[in-house]
Amino acid sequence: MPLNSPINDSGKKNREGNLYIVATPIGNRDDITIRALNILEQADTIAAEDTRHTGRFLSHHKIKGNLVSYHEHNEKCRHTFCI
Repeated sequence: MPLNSPINDSGKKNREGNLYIVATPIGNRDDITIRALNILEQADTIAAEDTRHTGRFLSHHKIKGNLVSYHEHNEKCRHTFCI
């Protein structure tokens, strides 16, 4: 079962899930733990301030996920992940 699956999917818009904060390396892309990579692989949505850098990082590790931008200019919409 994915980490962010709804507990009770009765068609409601509000879903319960888990939030993971994963720090990514500033320098070498391989300076990350296996646990962090596993969490990113299993995430339903990956929110990043700069999707260009994060996209290259995820691609380097062959991680495909729903990548969305999240920064001060769109946080009012993104806090509920309205896409």
